Amino acid sequence: MKSLYLGLFCLLMFVFSGIHVGCESAASREKKKWPHWKATAAAASQLDKETEVLGIRICPPKGFRALPETSVDLPGGSKAKITGWASTREAKFLTDESSTRAIQLLVAPVSADMSVTTAMEASKMLIGSVKDGVRNFNEEDRSHGYINGHEFYRVTWTAPSPDTGELNRGHFYVAVIDDTIYQFSTQDSGNEEEDLEVCHASILSFQK
Repeated sequence: MKSLYLGLFCLLMFVFSGIHVGCESAASREKKKWPHWKATAAAASQLDKETEVLGIRICPPKGFRALPETSVDLPGGSKAKITGWASTREAKFLTDESSTRAIQLLVAPVSADMSVTTAMEASKMLIGSVKDGVRNFNEEDRSHGYINGHEFYRVTWTAPSPDTGELNRGHFYVAVIDDTIYQFSTQDSGNEEEDLEVCHASILSFQK
């Protein structure tokens, strides 16, 4: 009888472990399809030495200068720190008319009032504030992927320049890692596609 109980116990453990494994597999199946984004060799060759900023490591583009750190209040009461790297070319970045930013990095702790747990949720919150200040802002593509093992949500956008009407295009990369939001932003003002490609390579060098 004891051996019978032992056999039933082992059978139940096998069944429940199978259910558990099955649930994990179903939950992670979609994530396994996400691409691992990598920079092209040509673009990566134009990156400078790795530097540490706002708790991350990144290789900025060669010839780009670091911008001073600033801060901004986000919805939900969190205060974000912002920095970036500027191209030698005069590219205006979204609503900041005096800026020459080519890459912008935003880092903010997730506050209790944000209701943000995923990169997609953080992206919607951050892009919502951008839409309010940019006329005819259009999200063209949204996708999940990995940057050096970290989950990111990428949004491709377009918007006409307020000065020339020329179509600007760019990307947001957003991640939530250890209750902290990381957002990278890039922009091409119509004649800087080479700089934009190098900016992508810089973002894809992200390490935490």
